[in-house]
Amino acid sequence: MQHASVSALALLGLGVITSLIGIVILFGQFAAVHPLFGIAILAAGLVVSVGTFIRGGRVQKSAAAADYELKVCPNCHKEALTAASDKNPLCFDCERKRRARWRIVGLTFLLVIALPLTLQLTQQNQDIRERASEKKNASVCDPGVWQPEACACGTWESTNACDEDEFSRSCTGQSFCCKTPESGVWDCRFLE
Repeated sequence: MQHASVSALALLGLGVITSLIGIVILFGQFAAVHPLFGIAILAAGLVVSVGTFIRGGRVQKSAAAADYELKVCPNCHKEALTAASDKNPLCFDCERKRRARWRIVGLTFLLVIALPLTLQLTQQNQDIRERASEKKNASVCDPGVWQPEACACGTWESTNACDEDEFSRSCTGQSFCCKTPESGVWDCRFLE
């Protein structure tokens, strides 16, 4: 078994950190960043992590013939030419089977945990945004006496079409200018 190089460990760490940043963005911790970027960053982190992990098994050290010994594989008991520094030497077939098992574990993690989590977080973020936009556009029924009564339920708007002592209000799809109640009655006039 060969030792992982520092660059492979650095790439694996970078992939994991990138994946975590993608998850944080999907949770909506950064309001200025769109959740779509979170998906892209998470996917990039997963690709870098899995790619580094898979590539790490294929990298072969170049060594002199004196650095190799004929050892017995502990799994299948075949003799194999392995590096002298390996404490647990596996033959080529057993090493290939071990890497295939780790690929299956990685893909299972990706398919069972990472992708559904990404989809769920994206949907949750989208639902929160939709609920927030619905609340902004929903009409609110304010207490008091309103003239006309249709203006009791509506949304306040910020326009300059009304006089100084009036406030703009949208009621039943029409715009009105309403005066502050003096005697408890809101007096609204239709804005043309």
